[in-house]
Amino acid sequence: MRLFIAFTAALSLLHLSTASPIERRAQCASQLTLAASIASRLISNYYNSLLGYFIDGSLWTDANTIEDMHNLMLAAGTDTYALLDSSNTAIEGQLASTTVWELQVDGSNDDTLWLVLTMWKIADYLQARGKDASAYLTSASELYNLVAAQWDTTNCGGGVWWSTAKTYKNSITNELFL
Repeated sequence: MRLFIAFTAALSLLHLSTASPIERRAQCASQLTLAASIASRLISNYYNSLLGYFIDGSLWTDANTIEDMHNLMLAAGTDTYALLDSSNTAIEGQLASTTVWELQVDGSNDDTLWLVLTMWKIADYLQARGKDASAYLTSASELYNLVAAQWDTTNCGGGVWWSTAKTYKNSITNELFL
């Protein structure tokens, strides 16, 4: 019996090591077309590529929009909005290893954490295309560490502050942190 179990386990491991990767779930073409149309209008009407931000946007809304554009590109298998990485002022700072993130995020821990998610998504996008994502992953780590340094156990049972002003804690900032 032990021999049978060992043999079965060995076959299972062999199968796992030779199994093909999981295929990407088929996307609904009509929804991707609609999303691409909306994304194009958003960029055309609200993105100022000369200044590097969305008109009337803020750091967290720009970060979320750029993350969404990368989700769309990953789902559709396109590179349509890839230039947002280098033209957006919230993102371009990662290109320089000397970036002082404290100045760029201006003490806003929740905005910082939205930016971390965006950096991770851009890294996913780049890695899916066989490109180097290390600058984005390094920036995400540096940004996350800025917020981690704000961890506090004296108020509200622990957590991070909404901002470096330490005026209050909220659930969104702490959920993003976790």
